[in-house]
Amino acid sequence: IPSVLISGNTVYGAHIWNAVYAGGKWFYSDSTWGGNYFDPGTEAFLSEHTSGVIQAFQVETEDGLLIGYDNGVAVIGVTNGITTVDIPDMYKDLYITSVPIGLFNAQYGIKTVNVGQYINNINSQMSSSTLEAINVVESNPYYASKDGVLFTNDMSSILIYP
Repeated sequence: IPSVLISGNTVYGAHIWNAVYAGGKWFYSDSTWGGNYFDPGTEAFLSEHTSGVIQAFQVETEDGLLIGYDNGVAVIGVTNGITTVDIPDMYKDLYITSVPIGLFNAQYGIKTVNVGQYINNINSQMSSSTLEAINVVESNPYYASKDGVLFTNDMSSILIYP
């Protein structure tokens, strides 16, 4: 049975559950919480569960970006030695909204990240030995950049200083 593991938060704290494909549809299932959470319906389930990361799920774009889900649809990695990442506004019909900490892993060797207008979550707790600049388009309502340094949109706080 196709399924993915999702980690996030519930009304009771951090938790893990599944999205499952059976009977011709995808649905949420939380076996920890018993039979009432096998397929309670999307609206009911999401009223108590907030997705953080879909574990080990990714697709590769033609230009070598790895798209996954980490606090939003995200570029979670790269292939082919890409050192400059231009985060696209969309993948297929989904807005790219997140830049997760995993993108900054030293294994990728990323030097520059260019962020578009729809990014509303950049994990600023990262450290990278290779990152030289993060650039943000002026139309982004959440973040700004100057000389490769990432700021809050109002430029009042530095978030990442490569």
